[in-house]
Amino acid sequence: MSVIRVQAIISGYQGKAVNLLGAMHTETGLFIVAKEQALTARTDGALTVSNNGRLDDRDRLFDEDKLQRAIRLYFSLKGQGLLELLPEVQKHDPAQRIQVDGMNDRGTRYGLSDEITNGHVAVLAMLEAADLSTAADTTSETAADITGMYAELDEYDPDSADWLTI
Repeated sequence: MSVIRVQAIISGYQGKAVNLLGAMHTETGLFIVAKEQALTARTDGALTVSNNGRLDDRDRLFDEDKLQRAIRLYFSLKGQGLLELLPEVQKHDPAQRIQVDGMNDRGTRYGLSDEITNGHVAVLAMLEAADLSTAADTTSETAADITGMYAELDEYDPDSADWLTI
């Protein structure tokens, strides 16, 4: 079972800065937002995403340019029943803070209400970071598979029928 743990540290929106922890089960796509931690807490092995460019121990920067993609991921996972916020963090569900702002060449364009909190944005940031990490893992696995195919071809012996299995 492969799990990507994600920690989001977000500030600059409504309310106090937050540090949320969640995890994505890569085989099923289920993402669970599990808990809120102290702002300075770090979870070993977790991918850390933040909108603070000065945070030294972050793995990914979440900025306004990533919001549209994050919102689409949110609605996609929620619609498929693949997003769960545990009771302790349900107050950070951004559903009621996302507004439709019309259409563009990519489809629906979303905006955030004035009441959007750091916790709401943290949930979106976590989803976007986990999705990018999953895409990177898939690319690495594909590259390894291709490399493996060529390595097997190097071992090909035309005088042996062992390679031919039908």
